[in-house]
Amino acid sequence: MKNETMPFIRVNFPQVRNEEMAVYYWAADAYIAPFRAEAFGIPILEAMACGLPVIVTGGGAVDEYAPQDLIKNIPSEVRYVDEPNAIIKGHRSIILYPKLKEMARLMQETMDLSPESTWNIADGFANFVAENYAMDVIAGRWRDVIKEELERAVRDFKRLIPDP
Repeated sequence: MKNETMPFIRVNFPQVRNEEMAVYYWAADAYIAPFRAEAFGIPILEAMACGLPVIVTGGGAVDEYAPQDLIKNIPSEVRYVDEPNAIIKGHRSIILYPKLKEMARLMQETMDLSPESTWNIADGFANFVAENYAMDVIAGRWRDVIKEELERAVRDFKRLIPDP
């Protein structure tokens, strides 16, 4: 069987100011991230906010926070690797290997979208990001978490104080 995994590629971009990033996103036809491992992925949300079609490796954290009806997932092979320097003895990491032919197919499919479909994706992404990740939304979630934790701490503290 032919190996369809991604070679190791590192791209270093020059320092770009935040206010310039949108220009780069808007100049693109799509955002493609064939990652092997990924955490939260702020650039993916930035691309969504700019209305770009998004193609990413399936099986990563994006599966948890991105609208699966709008993004395209590159099928991947999951491999477990030993972590010799892991804090927890015997810990194994997951490495994803995106399938190149599937990525190429998804790229072509994205390029073949009608302008109307592209606008629908852009509108869906912009709404999704605004509703879930705008600064006031995130600040409100943090406020609620902090309030709950403070209330819990006060309850716990009151239990430690004997009644008069």
